[in-house]
Amino acid sequence: MNTQTVSLLLENKPGALARVVGVLGGLGYNIVSLTAAPCEDPLLTRATVVFETGADPKACARVIARLNKLIPIVSAVDVTGQPVLAQEMVLARLHAFNRESAAAAMQVAHDFGARIAGPAQAGLELQAAACPSTMDEFASRLSRYGTLELVRSGLVALVS
Repeated sequence: MNTQTVSLLLENKPGALARVVGVLGGLGYNIVSLTAAPCEDPLLTRATVVFETGADPKACARVIARLNKLIPIVSAVDVTGQPVLAQEMVLARLHAFNRESAAAAMQVAHDFGARIAGPAQAGLELQAAACPSTMDEFASRLSRYGTLELVRSGLVALVS
């Protein structure tokens, strides 16, 4: 799967993200992840969009051009392959494990810099953040020690 990552700065107004999604959907691209939140300026939102491009190398240029024409967009920048600070957060809950596998799961958590996320009613709850491929490996290793529930935040990227 070929993906592109776009960093957006847009007005913090109702419908702004819907327009971004509309452009991508209208061009036939599948959104893999979309994260957005107000930034240092409360009138603006910083968003990171990861979408599938297929084999078309010019796809992202078309998307960037369309996004930069939208009124609520302040800037849209393709950050694929550029030096950026990019991470994804994962919340994981591990169930159905024994004492030995709990110790092994805690070692995995330690190896990935995860922390205990909160009191666990029936399992181990962890929080970790890193690049998506590292979070894939984290989830894969944890799943060896019990039944895993997982939620991922989607990629957030800050342009260097």
